[in-house]
Amino acid sequence: MSSPTSMASSSAAGSGLVSVCGSITRIISAEVDEDDPYFVRRRHTYQSLVGSLNWLATNTRPDLAPVVSFLASYSHCPSKEHFESALYAVRYLRSTTSHGIAYHSSAPSSTEAFTHYPFPHDAEAYHDATPPANDQMHLLTGYCDANYGSQVGNLVPDGTELELFKFRSMSGFIIMRCGGPIAWKAVRQDRCSRSTCEAKLRSIDETTREVLSLRHRCDDMNLPDADIPTPLYNDKLGSVDWSKGTTTKGLRHLNIRDCAIRDSLHAGEIDLRHIAGKVNPSDIFTKEMRDTPHFCTLRDSFMMSKERFNTFVSSSSAWISACWVNGLVLG
Repeated sequence: MSSPTSMASSSAAGSGLVSVCGSITRIISAEVDEDDPYFVRRRHTYQSLVGSLNWLATNTRPDLAPVVSFLASYSHCPSKEHFESALYAVRYLRSTTSHGIAYHSSAPSSTEAFTHYPFPHDAEAYHDATPPANDQMHLLTGYCDANYGSQVGNLVPDGTELELFKFRSMSGFIIMRCGGPIAWKAVRQDRCSRSTCEAKLRSIDETTREVLSLRHRCDDMNLPDADIPTPLYNDKLGSVDWSKGTTTKGLRHLNIRDCAIRDSLHAGEIDLRHIAGKVNPSDIFTKEMRDTPHFCTLRDSFMMSKERFNTFVSSSSAWISACWVNGLVLG
């Protein structure tokens, strides 16, 4: 494995992971040959490596969630290129070992600074979207997104046979509290969506179920999050309008289970709002991103390096109670 010094900067490290996500789609799965000792050994090592990355992606490294989701799709039949992509993800991890997630007990001003939300008057960033409320930044806040269909594009020649799952949309969400993520997910949808709006609705439904679970836990701990609707942001205005009741005939084919979103809205459990796509943190979980600056911007909206964390702690006494979640606790 090459030295991580070539990817020392945050931007270069982000470029490495973007390269992995962008290349996995065009790699063809290997043929399963149980009699080939090289294939069997490669598959065993690949599964062990992806499993280790998955443990990190589900605990302290949300930025690994999309690439782990892509890599895990080939656990049964990994090719040499898949194995090299997994090693590239390890190099990215090695070069960003100082990155982690952090929380603050209550102060919304510090939380807003940490998550890099644009100012409410920034029309270019929000357009017609609703900016997050400053007085509720320490409470549960959800973001969800989904892409539409395959992102293969021109990466493979015309006529190439592709696995069916590659044409299914990717759903992703991230739920924040006290300035840091407490739940996130990147997963392919179980069926092909017939429109962008349908793909987004399925991601909203997935996020709503997780939000309801977290609200129950907050209620058990007597936290105020369960007393008010949980803000949930999505960057598709058509999906937001549909969930609030302004549906169109073009969406009548949607499954009945998606109407549960409306039930949660009417019950005051969630408050679905529109947000601009480029400031939606969950966008990082849904695309095989090839835009390194955008990837780094989204990653830094819910994670920070140890150096930046120390800067926040030293510049504000309000951060004394903050916690660094990457194997360290700073007091």
